[in-house]
Amino acid sequence: MLDEVIADLVSRFCQHQRKSFALTNLLPGKVVDSTWADVEPAVLKYGTLLQPSQSVVKAEIHTLAATLEKQASISYHSMR
Repeated sequence: MLDEVIADLVSRFCQHQRKSFALTNLLPGKVVDSTWADVEPAVLKYGTLLQPSQSVVKAEIHTLAATLEKQASISYHSMR
């Protein structure tokens, strides 16, 4: 049954759409748990629109995730 669901999703959404969907991994609620592999398809697709190199983008995403994780930790501890 799971194989059928996966096959349906693959046939429903083309590779172009799946790469675009990878941008959702940059949302604040998801970026903390995202990996470079989650974001890379979108970076590769839209790379020509980005000024810095991929390594700079990768570092910026890592910095954003660390900042959001720290803010979440501070918020959690201040609620206790």
